[in-house]
Amino acid sequence: MDTGSCDSGIEPAQVAAPLCTQNPPAVETSTSRATVELPEDILDAIVLRTGWREYFRLWRLVCRRYEKIDWFLRRRFVTVVPDTHSSLNSAISNASTIDGEKLVLVRPGVYLESVRMTREVTLVGLGSRNKVVIQAVGWEPALVWGGFGVGVTALRGVAYDAAEGGGAASVHQLTLCTRNQQQTTVVYIVAGEPVLSHCTVYGTAVVAGRCTAPYISHCHFRDSRSHGLHCVDHAGGTIARSNFTKNRGCGIRMSRGASPILAENCYLENGLDGAGYVAGDASPILERGDADDVILLSDAEEDEYFEAE
Repeated sequence: MDTGSCDSGIEPAQVAAPLCTQNPPAVETSTSRATVELPEDILDAIVLRTGWREYFRLWRLVCRRYEKIDWFLRRRFVTVVPDTHSSLNSAISNASTIDGEKLVLVRPGVYLESVRMTREVTLVGLGSRNKVVIQAVGWEPALVWGGFGVGVTALRGVAYDAAEGGGAASVHQLTLCTRNQQQTTVVYIVAGEPVLSHCTVYGTAVVAGRCTAPYISHCHFRDSRSHGLHCVDHAGGTIARSNFTKNRGCGIRMSRGASPILAENCYLENGLDGAGYVAGDASPILERGDADDVILLSDAEEDEYFEAE
């Protein structure tokens, strides 16, 4: 019986056997098991290679081997107060570069000094914010952005000393206050676009200057004899997701052309509860939840709370 010709050119003996219809054996795909089976020295190298941010954000939270911060500090040369420097100002001036940026870590304790951000560093308190306290003595604020430090730049392979202003520095997880109860200003920002996050400020933060535009988020400004935060002299920037509590004046006061962006802030038990400004004197940009909390000050109210500063 003629079965017809085959155009494939494949002899019957060359045809592959039918595939097995049974399920293949399960393959272990658990990343946790794969991680455990890596030699410890290789796993350590991977953790260090991901950088300090991933270590603090991920590794020390999910693996008991990396839970203690000292594991990281023994393997990377990091500027730590008071381990490598006794004061924060000394640590900022001599901060070592790690993963492409200058990092200063601060162990829990009370530090009696006025900190000046004169270099482009990231300053981080270890632990919860209330464990690392910066308390200024005399008439100085606890934290100041302004002034210059000496950095290093390179041109055609030659290193030069150069002025550095700290305008892009960032500060996280600190409590800031002053010993002198007559000193209202605790944080003073007069330059650049710095970042201030997850900090508690007992007093007033002042943001001043046309070229000043900080990003302030997840902070708590409280118990000031004046306003929680004062934006003045055409200052900009963003204030977001922060709390303003029990300040004598406004939670946020804006004057003399200031135009910050306000978003998702909370105002509670302030003398004038909300963010206040005089029409024509400031022009805040309101986003996501702050529109109902902004109040228009009268000239009399402006004069009254200006005296409290």
